[in-house]
Amino acid sequence: MKGKELDIHIYNFLNGDSFEFDIIYEETKKFVYLSIYTYVKNQMAIDDLMQDTYLKVIENINKYRIGTNFNSWICTIARNIAINYYHKNKKEDLVEEYIGGENPNNDSLVNLALSVLKGLEREVLIYHIILNFKFSDISKILDKPLGTIYSLYKKAIQTIKEKI
Repeated sequence: MKGKELDIHIYNFLNGDSFEFDIIYEETKKFVYLSIYTYVKNQMAIDDLMQDTYLKVIENINKYRIGTNFNSWICTIARNIAINYYHKNKKEDLVEEYIGGENPNNDSLVNLALSVLKGLEREVLIYHIILNFKFSDISKILDKPLGTIYSLYKKAIQTIKEKI
């Protein structure tokens, strides 16, 4: 769904049509999930953080400016919630990789590539390759200059080439 179509559903939701939220959720859940997954690998925690994200979105959706990129807006919220959770719980080591069948892409080349990356390089790669965000949108989400995003992406690709 294009941004303008999503904005129509957001507008309708803001005007009292609560059923529109189901459409908004379905269109954004993949983006939110991966934004949280970057920091937290525990599935139960991810589910809770996704719920927290959507509650915060509902509380603050009137602050979203129609016509801007809603996916970037919601990913920023999800990312901030995940970072706060990570910092609050890092002593418990909640960012451990899954073992077993919990991760549906466990054997994929993408997971192999992501396993060699850490931090912002990993985030940039997820946002650009998996979620198809433009570098300018990634720059806004991560609050980093566009040149830094290009550099991180290039470094991530180089690291993957060297390790795989």
